[in-house]
Amino acid sequence: MSHIKSFALLLSLLVLITGCEQKNVDWSSYGNNLENQRYSKLNQINQHNVNNLKLAWQYQTGIKASFQSTPLVHEGIMYVSLPFNHVIALNAKTGKEIWRYEHDRNPEWKMCCGPSNRGLAISGEQLFMGTVDARLISLNIKTGEKIWDINVVDNLVATESATSLNDVDPNKGKLVSGGTGVGISMAPVVYQNKVIVGITGVGYGLHVEGAEKDAPLGAVVGVTGNFGRPGFLAAYDIYSGKQIWQFDTIRNEGWEGEMNNYTQDGESLNRDILVEKESISKYPDAAKFGGGSAWTTPAIDADTHTLFFGTGNP
Repeated sequence: MSHIKSFALLLSLLVLITGCEQKNVDWSSYGNNLENQRYSKLNQINQHNVNNLKLAWQYQTGIKASFQSTPLVHEGIMYVSLPFNHVIALNAKTGKEIWRYEHDRNPEWKMCCGPSNRGLAISGEQLFMGTVDARLISLNIKTGEKIWDINVVDNLVATESATSLNDVDPNKGKLVSGGTGVGISMAPVVYQNKVIVGITGVGYGLHVEGAEKDAPLGAVVGVTGNFGRPGFLAAYDIYSGKQIWQFDTIRNEGWEGEMNNYTQDGESLNRDILVEKESISKYPDAAKFGGGSAWTTPAIDADTHTLFFGTGNP
């Protein structure tokens, strides 16, 4: 079985030692705006002086695990989600800890995608975070105390076995190393008093050992073993956590999608459409188990109230 080398997170801040002062500008969402442009108008650091950056402060989280979060800065405070969904609030100038939230992860929940997550969302006096155990949590931005905590899905992956694979599956009979569950990897986004988040890990069930030592794990797609579930993106009321709407990423009808052999740009997809159509009948219930994870924070066009996001797996 392959192993991911873990590392201790060292949260550091680099500053440019110059004589000029520049007005503080917040970075209060994952993409810095609803469009996820991830652009700042600050210009104190540029290509001409970036080599002069010096370490200003560092903060040891004490956690040895992978880290993918985008820190948020709001009114002089930096908010960071840590592996396993702990959260810290730091003075952005000094790095001094203001408060720390310790997540009480469900020990019975199988993590789908490692311990890391990609960040937080802010609205008013609230912070929002999706968790590795498929929960959506609201915290008080001043104290780190929990406001509400909901499960976005039920734990439906308690039992997974290679014996449930279809006879046509090439992984049937191979050595299996554990299973995976559903979680949340993306940083939420808040729009019109709704916090929006999607789930990941929905298309996979079992990890299969490779033939060679320390080879990467193979993944068994859920449709062949009738485990897993469809992915979704959903919106919840920021004050109560009540679900407002849910968009399923795989349709019950027409789940196989369009049988196109070319992209919209005219590039060949090198597909054998006839073989694919013949295979559809082997998986009549694929929409119930077939993935469609929502990994990344949606972008929103506020003028048209249109939301954009991508799916995967498979």
